[in-house]
Amino acid sequence: MQQCRLVCKAWNSMTEEAVFSNNGITLLMSNTSMQKLHQRLVAKPSLCQYINEINLEMPFNADMELVVSIMRKVMDRNVKLITGGASLDSEIYGLLFGIAKESELKLARVEVVPTPSEFGDLYCRVLRIFKKSLKRMLLLFERGKASYMESIWSDL
Repeated sequence: MQQCRLVCKAWNSMTEEAVFSNNGITLLMSNTSMQKLHQRLVAKPSLCQYINEINLEMPFNADMELVVSIMRKVMDRNVKLITGGASLDSEIYGLLFGIAKESELKLARVEVVPTPSEFGDLYCRVLRIFKKSLKRMLLLFERGKASYMESIWSDL
């Protein structure tokens, strides 16, 4: 599809829509690539409506301000899947929680959120916000923490 853009400028909008809607976005890229993605989304915000999946497998040196800015732009009512790698920390769950709390109705279709590297309160808050639409989640039951996890489960 991207090669079609090289043939004729008239095809740009169709190919952009197809690329964004079929692939979602993956933040497994360099800060330079994320900057280019950010600039494209700023220049053409309508592309955000085609994104239905976000993969947060970011490099360890990711520019978090840039990640936050991209996430605030792309998180809308069409996002269904938010996935990620094992390196996700509480900062990402704080971001997801903040965005979701600002616009609970807007994000009513999220079916999957990424599994955290450490289970904590922010992950549980994110699960609670998306509890009506979630189709899959991971809960970890550890010895000594069963009552805490049971209270979370009962809230869901």
